[in-house]
Amino acid sequence: MGKWTVTIVETLARKIKVDAESRNEALDNVRTRYEAAEIVLDADDFCGATFNIEREIAPTSLRFTEDEIAHAISRIGLSRDEVLNILREWDRGIGDVDDVLDAWFDTAENDDT
Repeated sequence: MGKWTVTIVETLARKIKVDAESRNEALDNVRTRYEAAEIVLDADDFCGATFNIEREIAPTSLRFTEDEIAHAISRIGLSRDEVLNILREWDRGIGDVDDVLDAWFDTAENDDT
C-alpha cells in the first residue's frame, strides 16, 4: 500500500491558416492572437492524453537537503524519483551526496562488465 501521484497531461492542437510574408511573420501573428485570447483552444481541439505516475516519497526519509538532491539530479541526469531511490538505497549515513553517488556509480560500472 502506498500513495501515488498521477499526472494527466492533455494535448490540445489546432491548425491555423495564415497569410504572411514569412514563416516568422506567420508564427508571430498566431502567437500574438493566441496570447491576446483571440484564439482559444477547447475540448474540440483535444488530440490525446498521457498519464504519468510517481510513488509519493516521505520528505523526512532522507538526510540530504533539497539543494543536495537537486545537485544529485543534475549530476546523474535521472528523474527526481529515481535519484531519491538511489540515495535511499545507497546512503550509509557517512559523507555527502557525492559520496553516495560515487558508491552507486562504482557498482553500476562493475555490473556493466
